[in-house]
Amino acid sequence: MSTEPTGLSDTVRRVLDHAPHLEGLRPGPRERFIREELGMSPVRFFQILNAAIDTPAAQAYAPVLINRRRRVRAHRRSVRLGGPAWPTPENNPSSLTTPEQDDHGTEDRLL
Repeated sequence: MSTEPTGLSDTVRRVLDHAPHLEGLRPGPRERFIREELGMSPVRFFQILNAAIDTPAAQAYAPVLINRRRRVRAHRRSVRLGGPAWPTPENNPSSLTTPEQDDHGTEDRLL
C-alpha cells in the first residue's frame, strides 16, 4: 500500500472509488463485485469504508460520498437509539420557516 499526497492508501482510495457504484446493488451482486473486483471480503470493504468516513483525507477525496455515508450512519444510530426515522417538521421544528418573499415579489413557501 503506497500513500499518495492525499494521505490515503491505495486500498482506501479503491474502496472510496467503488463505494458509490455498490449502493444500488442487492447484497449478492454487491458481495460478488467486492470479492472479484477489489479482492477482499465484503466485511473488510465496509470496515475500511466506515473507518474512512471520519478522516479529513477521505472527506477531501470524496466529499459527496463521505457526507452521504455520515448521514446514513447518523440515521441508523438515531433509529437504533429510538429516535425518529427521518427528520420531519413534526420532530424537527428548526426545519420550519415562515413564508418569505423571493426577488420577484412572490411568496415562497417551504413545504
